[in-house]
Amino acid sequence: RAIGGPPGTSLTVEHLFWNTPARLKFLRTDATEAGRISKIITRYALAYPHVRFSYLSEGRLSFQSPGSGDRLETLLKVYGPESARQMLAIEAGQDPVAQDIVVSGFVSEPSLHRANRSYIELFVNNRLIQDRNLTFAVIQAYHTLLPGGRFPLAAIFIDMDPTQVDVNVHPTKAEVRFREASLVFRAVQRAVHRTLYAQAPIAGLQPERGAGGREDWAARRQILVQAGQAELAPGQLAMNLTRQEPAEAVQLVGGEASIPAPPPVSRPSTEALPPLRPVGQIAAAYLIAEGPSGLYLIDQHAAHERILYEKLVAGREHPIAKQQLLEPLTIELGSRLAGLVAEHLPTLQQSGFDIESFGAGSFLLRAVPSVLGRQDPQRLLEEVAEQLVERDDLVGKTMEDEIVKIICKRLAIKAGQVLSVAEQRELLRQLEACDNPRTCPHGRPTTLHMSASQLERQFGRT
Repeated sequence: RAIGGPPGTSLTVEHLFWNTPARLKFLRTDATEAGRISKIITRYALAYPHVRFSYLSEGRLSFQSPGSGDRLETLLKVYGPESARQMLAIEAGQDPVAQDIVVSGFVSEPSLHRANRSYIELFVNNRLIQDRNLTFAVIQAYHTLLPGGRFPLAAIFIDMDPTQVDVNVHPTKAEVRFREASLVFRAVQRAVHRTLYAQAPIAGLQPERGAGGREDWAARRQILVQAGQAELAPGQLAMNLTRQEPAEAVQLVGGEASIPAPPPVSRPSTEALPPLRPVGQIAAAYLIAEGPSGLYLIDQHAAHERILYEKLVAGREHPIAKQQLLEPLTIELGSRLAGLVAEHLPTLQQSGFDIESFGAGSFLLRAVPSVLGRQDPQRLLEEVAEQLVERDDLVGKTMEDEIVKIICKRLAIKAGQVLSVAEQRELLRQLEACDNPRTCPHGRPTTLHMSASQLERQFGRT
């Protein structure tokens, strides 16, 4: 029933599960549930920018919207300054075809993207909804503008006649049904497409260096031929690998010596690789090696993933070498990603990150794993959090293992990265020392073997 209350009236809700103990039993950890609450509050702060939302978790202010009525200011608080700077405003206006539909909001530049669709937020008359068709409409507007498997960020607000939408088709009111669904679909797609091509710096888009690995092959062939002919200067290594010296092994991090590497771990003879001699590199993605029993092809990315994975897993029992930063780095992740990272701080610290909470949506990074090299730590933490959104069904050790796999995939050398002969030799040596050198942590093979007898048959020598 309606109850009047002056501005400043406080409402307190307690004992939510006193008569539904089964639902209480299936709640996740406090940090996970706090992250879900934060997501709802931050999304409705976008929908109602004139209202100041404050969210306190465990007595600490986790999020507070400005309440100024400026949606852009609220966007800055929700997504963080780095992402907010790369968001494009959709100018509110009537659709040229469907005059009673007004689409507004924000979409990301093509240079800003995520690994899943969960960053596309949809609102109908300021109600947060889930709609696969409208999500697809946003993605389609980015056709050919994003790398494969990447998705934009968006906060889309649709204002329309309430009589043209049914909000009572879902128990939690999370889904709605439109009377003219195709008109809404096209209105959203047109608005996003128009904004992208009017404002986004499309001409400046470039693929990540080394990500493609197939373009300009004739020019890069000469680099492959010359790789390893000259001694590399410090800091010019394509990846951070350990080189075995006569006296001791020294870990190279950004061209500087760090702590001695631990001795190789023992491995079952049934899984061990024989000693391999590097012969060369194909397409800057695969190594050719010779062994006692024939020819080996090694996927350099998968092999390096396996090496890093076993180092990080071993770090749970033995400390992982860390690279101290000259100055602590403040990382802004936004309230949603920050909640996920905060929940798994112990696992990240075991993986070599010296990281601590530093206010709402921020973290202070003091050290990174030595294997991180020149990788961007903020981008790595963002990708870890994005993958956790997709794998929220995992718990305990399984979740910890998944985080380690995500870190390894990000840090491993990529296809298209040219390795010198010395680096090829060191990659093979470290792969031989792995407990399970045959597959990467995700189960893909690292090596393919062709015996000498198979080669003889192929060449008609038998």
